[in-house]
Amino acid sequence: MKALRRLFQVWLAEWRYSVSRELQFRGNFILWILVEVCWFILQLAFVQVLYLNVSSIAGWTKWEMILLVGLSQFIQQLFQTFFLVNFINFPELIRTGKLDFYLLQPAPILLLVSTRQWDIGSVFNSLFAAGVVGYAAAQLHLAVTGAMALTALALVVAGVGVHYAFLLLIITPAFWMTRAQGFIMAYYQAFQLARQPREAYRGALRFILSWIIPLLLVANLPARALLSGLHPTQVAWLFIITGVLLWAGIRFFHFGLKRYTSASS
Repeated sequence: MKALRRLFQVWLAEWRYSVSRELQFRGNFILWILVEVCWFILQLAFVQVLYLNVSSIAGWTKWEMILLVGLSQFIQQLFQTFFLVNFINFPELIRTGKLDFYLLQPAPILLLVSTRQWDIGSVFNSLFAAGVVGYAAAQLHLAVTGAMALTALALVVAGVGVHYAFLLLIITPAFWMTRAQGFIMAYYQAFQLARQPREAYRGALRFILSWIIPLLLVANLPARALLSGLHPTQVAWLFIITGVLLWAGIRFFHFGLKRYTSASS
């Protein structure tokens, strides 16, 4: 318990540092929030255009699709709040040897390098996305029970875990490569799939993206949990595959860490 309390204090210290850092650059902070909100609004506008001449796409109505897109945005913004900026900067820590500083700290290295900085602006963007989800649910007149809501929230947490594991797996090669920023673009491109209905895919691609690399389940399952409820096996599978991906990502990270040559080497 003492170790967990110490780690929690480290986490809070990182939060205070991130808040004070953002407040030093208020203009950039506000501008970044506006850019993200505008980008999200453009995605919602695109959905509106798609449904001008059709009533459903892959079995999803307009407001169901907006619910799906809103949930995908909500999950991604939560991930950006806590982790994304740290993964973006991770290759630079290796290249410059600044990773040495974190290796000397009395805390798990992966915790330090993946949570040291928070993106405070994404907190506001995630709240905006949650508002869109709530509005879409109201338009659909959903009778969401407490169990459905709790299931959806649990699946959102699992979705953040999938984001974390996936990016950890694709950014760890930075231990061997001089430049690895291109992997961040691969992450963004891959998770565009999470905004699409699972029913829009067929065959082997649908199987792979659902049951091996569950990109399609990240937002689809929480949406289905709110729309009609889920079978317990579907919920359990997402948590199982998330756990497997996290285990693989952590093992791969520590494998790469053993190959790290510090700035003093």
